[in-house]
Amino acid sequence: MTELRQQDRIRRQREFLALVEGRTDLQTFAPRLKDWLLDWDRTRSPEYEAELARFVDASSKAYVATYDLLTPEQRNHASERLQRYTQAFRELAQEASKTTVAAQP
Repeated sequence: MTELRQQDRIRRQREFLALVEGRTDLQTFAPRLKDWLLDWDRTRSPEYEAELARFVDASSKAYVATYDLLTPEQRNHASERLQRYTQAFRELAQEASKTTVAAQP
């Protein structure tokens, strides 16, 4: 997976460079950049997609197996920590939303 991730990073970098180098004016560049940013994985190789699916599946199974080994106290601690992360992400999303709205003309 590491090698495929490296290849995918290089692919994205090349696509971005081609996008930047091919810009002629902001009118056409901005929409193309937005499309690329929102859908940058559309040109991933089928090999990468298949390996990523296997990796996610194996990781999920490992997490479940690990969770099954935890004591009730450890599970409670993990749950509380995840709740703190969830709250932090919500707060960050709200800040980002406010920043985006404030930046719009």
